[in-house]
Amino acid sequence: PRIMPVNLDELEHLLFSKIYRMTLSRMPKIALVAPYEEQAVDPNMIALFAELGRQIPPIEREDSYRLVSLVLQYEGYDSARIRLTEEEPIPEGTDTLVILEPTHVTEAQRYSIDQFLVTGGSVFLAVQNYKFDYAPSPQGDLEVIPTAISPEINPLLAPWGLGVDEQFLLDEHQEVLNVSGAARLGPFDISVPVKLPIHIRIDPEGMNSDLALSSRLNPILYLWGSALSVDEAKLKTLVDEQLAEAK
Repeated sequence: PRIMPVNLDELEHLLFSKIYRMTLSRMPKIALVAPYEEQAVDPNMIALFAELGRQIPPIEREDSYRLVSLVLQYEGYDSARIRLTEEEPIPEGTDTLVILEPTHVTEAQRYSIDQFLVTGGSVFLAVQNYKFDYAPSPQGDLEVIPTAISPEINPLLAPWGLGVDEQFLLDEHQEVLNVSGAARLGPFDISVPVKLPIHIRIDPEGMNSDLALSSRLNPILYLWGSALSVDEAKLKTLVDEQLAEAK
């Protein structure tokens, strides 16, 4: 709709992505699996708002990935938010399954994802093994406390020659973050600039310039990430099997 200096870098992507979508016989269908929490609203609060002439839903949703659904809709994709359960399975005709921040993936869910892959579906998986908390210690130092997320996704990835490394991912290229509450001044929490090897900065020279998706990007903060382990022998076997079937 308009070209502004702030989105000039995105012009090529915006233009050609829309042209590409116009060439498709139909828009791809996307199913999104991302965590959210629902909790009941205090009945007293509902009654108070009712007295003020306002209605609020009895269930409140905390959803860190709400914008993902909105972006997919804005781009014109046919998308659905599912829990990947027996009650909310992968919809018929789905082309791509997007899974964000999986935790404690069940055997039944892994089977559904595997069957989706085997039948030709694509899976976009964003996963990590740890989150970290920052807190001042009694001695005045900064404590960095890891919490395991336990995605339990490796049993699904292993037959495909992939895996998510369970060790901490550290790198010499680090970013400084202002961590709120990392120190205290009397009764007050204060923000402290913290530079740690888990605050990984990916510079353009560390990206794959041969792919349009990762070429000419600005530096990216990769916070608390996990490394991808690749079984080259397994991947080669899978490729060889596909080539043999194609012949």
